[in-house]
Amino acid sequence: MADLQLKMGMDLVPVETFEETTRIAHAIGEIVNMPVNPRAPYVGASAFAHKAGLHASAIRVDPDLYQHTDPKAVGNDMRMIISDMAGRASIELKGRELGFDLAGHPELLSRLAATVKQREAIGYSYEAADASFELLLLDELGQAPSYSIVESWRATSQLGRDGSLESEATVKLLADGDGPHERKVAIAEGNGPVNALDLALREALRERHPEVDDFELRDFKVRILDAHHGTDATTRCSCAPLGADWSSRPWAWARTSSRPPGRPSTTRTPTVCTRPGSDPGTHGPGRGAGATLNA
Repeated sequence: MADLQLKMGMDLVPVETFEETTRIAHAIGEIVNMPVNPRAPYVGASAFAHKAGLHASAIRVDPDLYQHTDPKAVGNDMRMIISDMAGRASIELKGRELGFDLAGHPELLSRLAATVKQREAIGYSYEAADASFELLLLDELGQAPSYSIVESWRATSQLGRDGSLESEATVKLLADGDGPHERKVAIAEGNGPVNALDLALREALRERHPEVDDFELRDFKVRILDAHHGTDATTRCSCAPLGADWSSRPWAWARTSSRPPGRPSTTRTPTVCTRPGSDPGTHGPGRGAGATLNA
């Protein structure tokens, strides 16, 4: 239908209705449990995505040079992908997409490009993590928000007398705010160590951030980055949660763990974030700010 109306000029549906194409496609995919292919024409999250530096340089001059039609005509949006191939033009456009004018800051653009390349080389991924890049940008600008600091956490599991798995987690937080740091300690039991940690963290945050009760895990995936190290390999875990008030602002984060040479296994925790597309049930892949944390 998009080809008939946009390419051949047939007047099939009103313009304002046609602009709902992407949202409707993703809503149907959610209902039938068949998510829209990111590479699907017109409505896919990557239908109007650009990655290479040459594309970015051309799009900065005229978006129509590398786009066959205006993505807004079908309710989609152009997306600039940040990766180790990104140059200053790509980062400038991504910053503009996120609401930052970086055109007059060449040194900042160069630092961001170098940081992205360095972090991608050790396992981070920004391609599907626009919000992670947004946090990186805010950090460079000295505007990164700070809410709570995890002082420490611990999770244990053991088999009970009846053979069931018993898991317990302890989380210690230092809460930022207008006043002095406030220390919170929470202990919770759960269905496995991850669930126990989830419940303990929610308990520690609930007093200051009651909205965590509406926050739930939607999806996650784990990738082994260097399989030849076996169980000691570097891994990246990406999680996509969803909140009741964030239907157009899905967040995702990734955690990268590795063992530095000559040292026991540790977990690095630099802050990075990625933003996937908007909630398929309500919006298409728009520009709602989400985040992916690489830790």
